[in-house]
Amino acid sequence: MFFSGWTNLKDVLNALKEVKFIIINHLIWKYQFGVYTKRKFVTNHYHILFACKNKKKYNFNKIEHYPEDVWIINREYWTNKIKTPTKLPIEIVKKILLYSSDEGDIVLDPFICSGQAAIACKMLNRHFLGFEIVKEYYEFAKKRIKEFSLKYLNLCL
Repeated sequence: MFFSGWTNLKDVLNALKEVKFIIINHLIWKYQFGVYTKRKFVTNHYHILFACKNKKKYNFNKIEHYPEDVWIINREYWTNKIKTPTKLPIEIVKKILLYSSDEGDIVLDPFICSGQAAIACKMLNRHFLGFEIVKEYYEFAKKRIKEFSLKYLNLCL
């Protein structure tokens, strides 16, 4: 799954086409509000592209009876905490993982940022592999993942 705002959507679609990804679905994530504007409509959604390399071989778990392509999931707010610019709500990450992977699978996140995908993987019994080139984000994600792991371990004991 690939996330994009509308301003970069064309570039993301072109990049996926160039590396021969096939778009299975184009989903919309609508959240509760956007940035106030005076001269244009408020943007309060992101595009999620469900893409694969082989349209005959990809994972799709039908976790809802009638899965729709518009997801209404509120943004999360972290008060008095360090944030990264691309933090996604844990509920949307979990939903994506439930649709696209099985327990025990390895999930790749090429942009770790806040570590949200790693935490969702731990919650759903998936393995995680990720990369981050921004040192502050890497340190932040590492700390969050460690804190979650310790908390989760204590809950299980």
